[in-house]
Amino acid sequence: MLFPSASRATQAWYPARLRSRMNSLYHSSTGMSNLLSPLLLIPLIMATSWNFMFIVLAAAGFILLIPIWKYLQDTPEGPVPCEERRLKVNIRKTWRNLRDAMKVKGLATLTVAHALEAQVWWGLSLWLPTFLIMARGFTSDELVWAASLPYLGSFAGLAVGSYLSDRTGRRATVTAAFLLLAAVSILAVTQTQGKMGAVVVLGMVFFFLSVMGPNVFTMLQGTCRSRLTCAATGLVNGVSNGVGALGPILFGGIVSATGSYDASLPLMIALLVASAMVVYHFRVYETPLRGPGGPGQGL
Repeated sequence: MLFPSASRATQAWYPARLRSRMNSLYHSSTGMSNLLSPLLLIPLIMATSWNFMFIVLAAAGFILLIPIWKYLQDTPEGPVPCEERRLKVNIRKTWRNLRDAMKVKGLATLTVAHALEAQVWWGLSLWLPTFLIMARGFTSDELVWAASLPYLGSFAGLAVGSYLSDRTGRRATVTAAFLLLAAVSILAVTQTQGKMGAVVVLGMVFFFLSVMGPNVFTMLQGTCRSRLTCAATGLVNGVSNGVGALGPILFGGIVSATGSYDASLPLMIALLVASAMVVYHFRVYETPLRGPGGPGQGL
């Protein structure tokens, strides 16, 4: 529910010339969680238990619901009225919206591109602590900061990538270029053995990977009617991250078969190059903006 709703709210509240930056601001929460998790949760688990950590996270989630419920509106005009409250009718309407969303221009292109990239994102994110310990020799104490610092790159990447996307309006081109540079950065990981060097290069990888998520939402918001934005976003995000969940399994299988953590990196490079080629095709659906924002994406 969270990502489709956020995508629809961004489309309703912000003009197209600002959407890459607004989506990036929202997506920075992922990098923030990855940055803070080792710093906050590992010491909490060590001091208490896994169970208590989940209780703390649940309590924080309930507290955050209060300002969301109180202040967030669907549109600048206010909440969207619910015309029909019967569950059966709304289920039929949901299925109709999903069928219509499948026909949105560029949806299949974005889904495939995001699914290819998501395998690398989840593979790196979930294997990062193990990779740092087993392949680069970090100790458990060093892991607290070493597993966090690379995500600082994602914040910088979100800021730079979203600015370039909004400024030029060529979101597909910017995204493709960042993906290719992420592939080059992973190639650099294979050539870097020192501890600090590995952290810096991994930060570069996350810098270039970070723009994909928000720009996929931005590009979809530009081709999608508001009635279908939630359904279309749910399809792209659900399918791509569902496929992306295979990444850690796939890379883990390669590591298990070869005995080398570096052996999975060439596949990551290939996936990113393929993703860049696919998302670059989306440029045929982009239309110029009119007004002070200069070029950009229509609707």
